[in-house]
Amino acid sequence: MSETNWPYPFPAPPDQLVQYVGGGDFLAIGRSLRDEVIRAGLRPDHSILDVGCGVGRLAVPLTDYLSPVGRFRGFDVHQPSIDWCATQLTPRFPNFQFSAHDIRHPHYNPGGAIAPTRFQYPYPDQSFDFVSPWSVFTHLQLPEVRHFRAEIRRVLVAGGRLLVSCFLLTEEREASARKSDFYRGMTTVAPGIKALDPQVPEKALAYAEPLFLRELTAAGFRLEEKQYGTWCGTDRHTFLGYQDKLILRPRP
Repeated sequence: MSETNWPYPFPAPPDQLVQYVGGGDFLAIGRSLRDEVIRAGLRPDHSILDVGCGVGRLAVPLTDYLSPVGRFRGFDVHQPSIDWCATQLTPRFPNFQFSAHDIRHPHYNPGGAIAPTRFQYPYPDQSFDFVSPWSVFTHLQLPEVRHFRAEIRRVLVAGGRLLVSCFLLTEEREASARKSDFYRGMTTVAPGIKALDPQVPEKALAYAEPLFLRELTAAGFRLEEKQYGTWCGTDRHTFLGYQDKLILRPRP
């Protein structure tokens, strides 16, 4: 990334860390994601938890938006990414803090010491106004989805918002998805669940929409908005437009 066009008072993250979290235009994608969480209800004085924050793709552009009383917390399994965030962002923006946790994940952290279903988010109950696990649920099997949804519900305040990206399957969408190389590469690994790689399903998982929504509503969420992405069509437009998006709120 060219330092000449970098608008922040700290260096751009190294390319190898950007590639680790999916590559692409780090700044453009981050700003689009920032705009998405703002559209979904994040205010400057809110507290936000970024689950799987990587190298700060969302955090960096939010330094221009959150006020000093706002609060950003992010965690990830990748220590080098967290080290970059903690070194470059936190000293300049003390309300932005990051932590690494050795959570086992067959694709991203196969040697991790902590089983994902035993990992408790290191935050008190009702700590956040907004939670964004962007892409996380596309890499979790059903037991992990159930555990993470419960932890998110625990740390989210009453009236807070959850922005989830996912791959949702419906009968109508599966008919059109057969044109998609991504979908055609998927294999059924459990009822209502398809994986891109049956040997390592956590690389990419798609869920039948009724199953996925039922799991979230069972944890005490209600659906506020749903947007289908382009992943099961023939074209990949934008990073944010590729996956399906759900905005949810805790039920009273």
